[in-house]
Amino acid sequence: MLHRWFGYFAVGLGAAFELVGIAAIFSGVGLILAIVLSVVQEFWIVAAAIALMLSARTAFSLSRT
Repeated sequence: MLHRWFGYFAVGLGAAFELVGIAAIFSGVGLILAIVLSVVQEFWIVAAAIALMLSARTAFSLSRT
């Protein structure tokens, strides 16, 4: 299981993508912000993968005792 803040951050990131997508229709700055959000999303994916790996390792070590 992921920590609760991962979910909150994902919802916020999704809302930010919506707003930036609307801004991208009217301005080139929106396109740049969409690229920045894509990079942030990739960091979120890596952080979530690491968190899942660590929680699985902890669960495995607890089940062996």
